[in-house]
Amino acid sequence: MAQRHAERRQYERRPVLITCRAEGAFSHAAMRLTDLSEGGCFVSTGAEFPRGMRITLVAVVAGTEVTLAGSVAHAQPGRGFGFQIDFDESPKGTRQRLEELLAARNVAV
Repeated sequence: MAQRHAERRQYERRPVLITCRAEGAFSHAAMRLTDLSEGGCFVSTGAEFPRGMRITLVAVVAGTEVTLAGSVAHAQPGRGFGFQIDFDESPKGTRQRLEELLAARNVAV
């Protein structure tokens, strides 16, 4: 019988569906945040971004732009399913915006 691997994530992932864009991106493919935590997110898209690439995402929630910066932590080149971002250690203002983003989506923080 196979054993389940222990959860390695430091923060709880929360399911969301939020349209976003990557600043300075060379692709115009649709992008959506499909899960979000205080430490990172998953971006569903057909665009490919290499692991380690620095990226800044912009999402609009309740009419306000929220900017989230980090690095691509996981991608599946050639598959086009999306990629995982680990957020930078960020100032309090960014954490507050992230908490507001989660609250705006009726997701408990």
